[in-house]
This record gives sequence, structure tokens and C-alpha cells, in this order.
Amino acid sequence: MNPIKSFLHVALWAVFGLVLLTGCDSVEVNNEPPNLPPGPAIEIPVPDFVARASFSMEIPVAGKALFRLKAYNGKIQIKCLAEATSVTITGERRVGADSMEEAKAYLESLEVRAEDRDDEVFVHTIHPEGKNEGRQYTVDYTITIPQNLAVAIDHVNGPVSVDDLHASASVTLINGDIEGAMTLPLNGGIDLSTVNGKIDLVLPVSTSAKFTATTGFGTVSVSNLNVKGGSSAPRSLNGTLGAGEGTIALHTSIGDISVTGK
Repeated sequence: MNPIKSFLHVALWAVFGLVLLTGCDSVEVNNEPPNLPPGPAIEIPVPDFVARASFSMEIPVAGKALFRLKAYNGKIQIKCLAEATSVTITGERRVGADSMEEAKAYLESLEVRAEDRDDEVFVHTIHPEGKNEGRQYTVDYTITIPQNLAVAIDHVNGPVSVDDLHASASVTLINGDIEGAMTLPLNGGIDLSTVNGKIDLVLPVSTSAKFTATTGFGTVSVSNLNVKGGSSAPRSLNGTLGAGEGTIALHTSIGDISVTGK
């Protein structure tokens, strides 16, 4: 198992236990769900020695419908521009280890690779092979894409932001916050999910979609949008925006969900 995933697996179980214990003293006899606070953010320890290197690439997207990213640890920022005709990526690779010599040696094997796959561009982080105990691998991404290129992100640890997207989006995350400003195309979909972290989403007031938002521990709030029908509870909300022509699904296990219409 990836070392970041292993660490987060143990840490998240600890967070779940902490949140459950916090809630034990506040359970209401009328069976209303206790108002538990979101769990603490999980921070991965930083090693003493860190080697780093910047990287950049530009990828043509003519004839492509999807940008897909698979990452493990680091910040992901996606900026969407109407005038963009390619995917531009800049960022930093970092390896933390018990010595600078070791960190520099493994930095050479920490890769960012782009692949051309039929109708999509696939970018992924590749970790060095073999046992990786005691080392930490981080890749921060700053990405510019065409505004109408759909996005799919599979990430483990670190915040994800997507700004001014006019296409469908899918973000799956284990530990970290998700922020997005998105315009849903006709019959498109937005699917944002994190285990430990909050979700902040900004949508046009004219959005048309079937809407679902759920959190295990936290609150769901919607402002300046009319969610019709469906049902509402302290930690969930579902209904319809406009004519319900697309789909929006938001989920976090530990954290708040905030959706705002602009």
C-alpha cells in the first residue's frame, strides 16, 4: 500500500474515534442527531531533509473531452480559461527523507507522467518502486485547462481547487478540502467527495440539476439557490435545482458542505 494511504488509514480511524467520543456526551434523548464538530485536519509529519525540483509541461488537447489526474500527496489547483487551447502544468516535486543524499536520490524517481488516451489526457504521479518507509513524496500541481474540458481527479492527501470550470467534474479525495466554482453544462454532472475535509462550491443561480449533499459529521448549507422538493436534515439535503437537467452529488464523511449561488 502507498505509504501516504497507510498513514491516512490509521489517522482517519483515530479521527473517527475522536469524533465519536466527542459526540457521546451530547446525544439527545429525542433521537435528534448530535451537532458534532468536524474532525481535525490530518497533517503528515515532515521529514528533516527535503529535496525539491520544479517541473512544467504543455499538452495539446485537440479532440479531447476529459482531463484526468491521479495524485497522492500535495496541493492541486486547476484554473479554467476560455481562451486556453492546451493543458499547461507547473509544479514542484519533493522528497523528504532521513538524509539529504537519500532525498535527492529518490527525487530522480518521483515522476509526473502524461499519457494520451483516446479522448482524454491522463496525468499521474509515479512513486519510486520498492519499500518507501521513512520517506515522504509530495507533488504540487498548478494546472490551466480549457474551460469546457471535463475534469476527473483521484487524489489521496491535500486540497483540491477547480476555478471557473464550464464542464462536468469528478473529484475523489481522502484527506483535504475541495473548493470549486463551476458552471454545469446541460445534462452534465458534478461529483465531489472527500472523507476528511470540507466542500465549498459556487454555482450560477441558473443551475439546473438534481442535487444531493450529505455529511457524516458537519453541516450542509445552501445560500442564494432554490432547492425544490426532496428532503432536508441537519446533515443532508436533496432536491432539484431549476428543471433538474444535470446531477450534483456532494459528500464528505467529516466536514461541512457549503453551496452558494452567484
